[in-house]
Amino acid sequence: MLALLIVGTASLMFAAPVPIVVAQSVSAWNPNVSCSALVTTFQNVTGSSGAISTPWQTSSTTGGVPNKRALSPPCTITNTKGQVVSTLVQINGIYMPHLTYGDCSTTYNSVNGGGPYPDRNGDGKADTFCDDYGDIHSIGGGSTSIHIEFDQDWMAKGYCGPGHSPCDNDTITQYFSTGSISLDVQGFVYWDSGHWELHPFTAWKLSSSPQPFTTSFTYSPSNPSSGVPITFTATASSGTPPYTFNWNFGDGGSATGTQATHVYTTSGSFTVTLITNDSRGQKATASNTITINKRTTSTTIVCSPSSVQIGQSSTCTASVKDTSPGTPSTPAGTVSFTTKGGRGSFSGSPCSLLAVNSTNASCNVSYTPSGTKARTDTITGTYSPAVSDTLHNGSSGTFSLVVTKGGLHPTSTTINCTPSTVVIDQTASCTATITDTSSSGATAPTGTVAFTPGGTCTLGSPSGASASCSVSIIPTSTGTLSISASYSGDSTHSASSGSSSLAVNKRTTSTMIVCSPASVQIGQSSTCTASVKDTSPGTPSTPAGTVSFTNGGGSFTGTPCSLGAVNSTTANCNVSYTPSGTSARTETITGTYTPAQSDTFHDGSLGTFPLSVIVAGLHSTSTSVSCTPSNVDVNQATSCTATIRDTQMSGATAPTGTVTFTPGGTCTLGNPSGSSASCSVNVTPTAAGPMSVSARYNGDSTHATSSGSTTINVNKRATSTAVNCGPNPVNTNSSTNCTATLTDTDVGAVITPTGSVSFASNSTGTFNLLTCSLTATATTGVSSCSVSYTPGTAGHHKITGSYAGDSSHTGSSGSATVTVTAQPRQQPYALVISEQGSVFKYQNGTFTLIGQPVTTPLRQVAWKPDGSYALIVGDSGVLLKYDGSQLTTIPTGITANFYALAWRPDGSYALISGSGGPLFKYDGSTLTQLQNSFTNSIR
Repeated sequence: MLALLIVGTASLMFAAPVPIVVAQSVSAWNPNVSCSALVTTFQNVTGSSGAISTPWQTSSTTGGVPNKRALSPPCTITNTKGQVVSTLVQINGIYMPHLTYGDCSTTYNSVNGGGPYPDRNGDGKADTFCDDYGDIHSIGGGSTSIHIEFDQDWMAKGYCGPGHSPCDNDTITQYFSTGSISLDVQGFVYWDSGHWELHPFTAWKLSSSPQPFTTSFTYSPSNPSSGVPITFTATASSGTPPYTFNWNFGDGGSATGTQATHVYTTSGSFTVTLITNDSRGQKATASNTITINKRTTSTTIVCSPSSVQIGQSSTCTASVKDTSPGTPSTPAGTVSFTTKGGRGSFSGSPCSLLAVNSTNASCNVSYTPSGTKARTDTITGTYSPAVSDTLHNGSSGTFSLVVTKGGLHPTSTTINCTPSTVVIDQTASCTATITDTSSSGATAPTGTVAFTPGGTCTLGSPSGASASCSVSIIPTSTGTLSISASYSGDSTHSASSGSSSLAVNKRTTSTMIVCSPASVQIGQSSTCTASVKDTSPGTPSTPAGTVSFTNGGGSFTGTPCSLGAVNSTTANCNVSYTPSGTSARTETITGTYTPAQSDTFHDGSLGTFPLSVIVAGLHSTSTSVSCTPSNVDVNQATSCTATIRDTQMSGATAPTGTVTFTPGGTCTLGNPSGSSASCSVNVTPTAAGPMSVSARYNGDSTHATSSGSTTINVNKRATSTAVNCGPNPVNTNSSTNCTATLTDTDVGAVITPTGSVSFASNSTGTFNLLTCSLTATATTGVSSCSVSYTPGTAGHHKITGSYAGDSSHTGSSGSATVTVTAQPRQQPYALVISEQGSVFKYQNGTFTLIGQPVTTPLRQVAWKPDGSYALIVGDSGVLLKYDGSQLTTIPTGITANFYALAWRPDGSYALISGSGGPLFKYDGSTLTQLQNSFTNSIR
C-alpha cells in the first residue's frame, strides 16, 4: 500500500492496525520495476526540518531501502510513525547540474548474489561497471539537494545504462542545467546516515515547468468541402479540469463541448475560434483558418448507338454527378463536346444541364462522324459550372465511339461485372458480350476486346450470334468506376463499344479497444490501446489516421492518438485515461477511428471497452478470460472461463458473486482456489473474423469490480460442392442441365450457404449462364442452383462448379464429367442395294445409281451412328464404304460371303461376319480380323 505525504503534517491516522493513507500513484516508467511510484515533492522527501521529519525515516541510523544496490527492492517500508510508505517515488520539476563517473566493480553486490558481471567483449573476464552519480535540486527550491545514482549493478543487469531509454546515463547529460531545463524523475528513496539518495535512479523524462494553460484543436477531414460534416476536437493542457469548450466557426455557427461537428454550406476561408475555461477561471484561446473547398464532380459520357456508320448520327449524353461526401447538391452549368481521333460535327454543343435528382444533372448533343475510314472517335465532354453554382468544381469524361463503313455486320457490346459493388483492391470479373445484330445471317463475332481499365481479352464461348470474354479489374479508389469495352471487329463484323460502371466503396475496418489494467482506482491511470484492422475482402492495407477517445467522466492524455502500423492489416495506438469522481462504476471507453486525409482506402469505425472504476477500501481484483478452443468456426461453440483474482498485497481472499460475459450471459463464481475463483459460459459466434469476448466481475461486499477480455479467431464454415449434369450422355449441340449442390460440412449448427456458383468447362461448349445464384433446399445447410450447358464437340467434358463463399462459408468446388456423342447426321436419302452389286440412292421417289463396283449380291447396309458414312457387305468377302460422295472398296482378303454388319452405339467400330464364322472389326481406318472359335455362319 502507498502512503500519502502531506507537507506539514506529521501523521494521519486511520482505524487500521497500520496507519495508511492513499495518494496518487503512477506506473513505473522502467519496465524492470514492478512497483507503483508515489507522486510526491522534493520537500516531502528531504523533510521540512532535516532527516528526522521525513516520512521515509525507519530508524535513527538506517534508510528506506534495506540495501541500496538491491535489484529487486521492496515496494514499501513502514516508517517510525507506523505508516506504510512507497519506496519508489516520482518527483516533478527538478534540475541536474552534473554527473560523476566512479565507484567501479567487476562483481555484483552480495545482496544480488555476488557473482561476476557479464563478459560483453568476450575476453573471458568480467566487465567493469561504474556508478554515474550526482545531485538534483528543486527548481526554485534553494540549495537543498538529493543524491542520485545510476547504480553499477543495475547497469550490469541491463536495467539502466546507455541505450536503455527509461534509464540512460548518456542521454540525460544533454539536459544538465542550473534550473533552465526541468526534469521529472523516479527513484527508490534511500537514507544513508542523513544523506538522502534516489538510489538506484530508475527513470527520468524531460518536462516543462511551469506550463502555461493552453488550448488547441484539430479537425477532420483536414481538406473539407462544403456540405461535408467536419469534426472539431479540443484539447487543453496545464489547466485544472474539468474544462468548458466554446466554439465559433466563423460563419455564424457555434457549439460547445470537447468535440463538435459543423457543416459549412459555402466554400471559402473561415476563422474558427476555440475559447477554453478551466475550473480555476483561467481562459485560453486558439484560432485557426479553415479552407472549405468546392465540391468535386464526375462527368460520364455515353453515346447511343455506340457504333455508327460514317454520315449517321449518335446521341451523346453527359451526366454530371456531385461526388463529394456529405450533403450533395445538383450541379448546374454547361457541357462542351469535342472529338479526338476522327472528324465529325456536333449539334447542340455546349448543352445546358438539367437536374435529374439531388446529385445528378444531364444534357445531350448529336454527333455525326465524317471521313472515309473506319475508326474509333474519342468523344470528350467538359463540365463548366454556372456562375451561380459556387459549390462545384468542373470535370470531364470521354466515350469511345466506333465509326464503321457499310458492308460489315453491325455489332453491339454489353458489359457485365460481378460483383457489381466492390471495395478498393477487391477484384471484379467483367465480361464483354459481343452480339451480331444483323436482321438475317447473323454469326458469332471473333477477335479481341479492349477493356479500359482491364486490358485485352480474346472472344470465345460462341453461342448463336454472340461471343464473350472476361478480364479482372481491381479498383484503387472509391466512387463510380466507369468500365468501357471496345470490340475491334473482324473480317465480317464491324467494331462496337459499350460501357458499364462499378460501384467502389472504401474498405471496412474494425476498431478494438483494450484498457490495461481493466480495473483502476479513482485518480489512477489505465492505458487504453486501440487496434484498427482492415476487414474487407481482397488485398488488405494498413489503416492510417487517428483514434479519438471519449467516456462518461475522467480525463485522457494523448487523445486523439496517431496509429502506427503493426502488420499489413492492423495499426494501433494508445492513450492514458484517469477516472475522476467519487463512486465505483463501469465506464464505457469509446475509441473512434478517423482515417487520415492521405488514407483514401478506409472507412472509419469505433469500438468500446468496459473499464471498472473502483474506490479505495475494497480489495482490488483482476479478471482474465480464456476460451477453449480459441480457434473455432461460425456456429461452433467455445467454452469461455473468467478467472477473478484478489490482487491485494496482503489478506487476499477468493472473490464471490457473478460474472457477466459479452457475449455469453452470466455465470456464478465457484471453484475457489486461494485468492481466485472462476466460472464459465458457452459462446457461439455467428460471424467470421476476430471476436472479442469480455467478462465483467460485478464485485461483492469486499471485492471491487473488474473486467477483462480475450479474442477468439472465428473461421468461416467449410463447404462441399457437388455437381451433377443430366441428361448424361448427351449429343453435341444438345443441352444438359448441370446442378451445383452446396452443403455446409462443418461442426456445430449448419447454415445454408448463400451466394453464387461459377461454372467452367475444359472443352468446347456454352453455358446459358456463367454463374447462378444459390437458393435454399428443403434441407437446412444445403442450397443449389443450375445452369444449362450445350457441348460443341464430342468427347468427355469436365464441368466444374466453383463456389466463392459468403460471409459465413469458405469456398469450394466440384465437378462432373459429361459424355458427349456426335449428333447423328440426318441424310436426306436412303441407300438401296441389289443382287447384281448395284448401289442406288433413293430420294423423293427417284432411284439414282451411285455405282456397281461388283457383280455379286450385296447383303446389308449400316450407317455409322453419326451419319458420316455407311458400310455395305456382300458375297465373296465384299466390303464397301459410301461417304455421301464416293463409293470405295475395302479389301478383306477372303472370299466367304458376308451376311451381318453392326455398329457399336458410340460409333467407335463396326463388326462384320458371315459364312464359316469369319469376324472382322472396322474402326474407320483399319480392318482387323478377330479370333473366333465358331465355324458356323454368323448372322
